Amino acid sequence: MKLSFRSTPLLLISLCAGLLLSACGGGEEERTAIPMTAFSAETQAQLQGEWPTGTGMQYYWVSDQQYWNQLWSERKASLNCTAAFNQTACNASSTPPVVDFSKFMIIGIYGGRQFQFTGQPDHIQAWRDSSGPKVLFRSAPWTKAADSAPEAAFFLIPATKESVMIGPLLDS
Repeated sequence: MKLSFRSTPLLLISLCAGLLLSACGGGEEERTAIPMTAFSAETQAQLQGEWPTGTGMQYYWVSDQQYWNQLWSERKASLNCTAAFNQTACNASSTPPVVDFSKFMIIGIYGGRQFQFTGQPDHIQAWRDSSGPKVLFRSAPWTKAADSAPEAAFFLIPATKESVMIGPLLDS
């Protein structure tokens, strides 16, 4: 299963419900950190700016080249290149940044202009517990200027065939 901007918000809510309960002190389950690898600074700059969205926050889980090509193409076609914060993305290649999908998968969290990351050092966390891999983040309502770049975070985690739960981290 791939989560994308086409995913139904209710599906994401239902996937994360149990996760959120356990994150709020629902048990002392053992967690193992999942290493998160940053893209190069040049690639990270290309990933910033707008992404095609419905409404609200969007989660991206990309585990193969075909889907990455499709998502990149859809993004490039939807970019507003008159916005200053999209210039690097607009000038980027029509082919997506290279990822070795035999080793990694891409996780992306796009807050658009409705959510922003909290700025805490651990605002994004990845771990594995008995129910599988999870990527959780802290966010807050949008408070930046209307012409500010939308918030986006993209990084790599080790490739897995398991479904990855992505959602907000609630402090207990």
